[in-house]
Amino acid sequence: MGDDLLDRSDALDERIANSSDVDALVKASRRNWLLIRILAVSVALDLALSAGVGYLAVQARQTAAQANSIQAQARTACAAANQARAGQIQLWHYVLDMTAATSQTPEQEQQAAQFRAYIDQLFAPRRC
Repeated sequence: MGDDLLDRSDALDERIANSSDVDALVKASRRNWLLIRILAVSVALDLALSAGVGYLAVQARQTAAQANSIQAQARTACAAANQARAGQIQLWHYVLDMTAATSQTPEQEQQAAQFRAYIDQLFAPRRC
């Protein structure tokens, strides 16, 4: 009976080894293992890409904040420059008004008016 059982076991092993179903399962198993590896690499690359995009988003936010700060500083500087320009205009008009108090010839009055127009144009406020 022992030999019979051994013979049947050997016959079954041989039948399994020669079976096309087992070959198909082995091939499917290898293909699935390859797909699992590809999926793992894909997930790892996806995580790395997501981390990179997150880093770039943080950098872009910081850059935008800096740009807003620089823009606010530029507006403040422009407003201060406009105040200084207004002071220059006021100063020059004061000087010209003082000289106008003395008797001037029409030619001197015309030169003063031209100089006043030049000062007004030169120190005109800038658009902020």
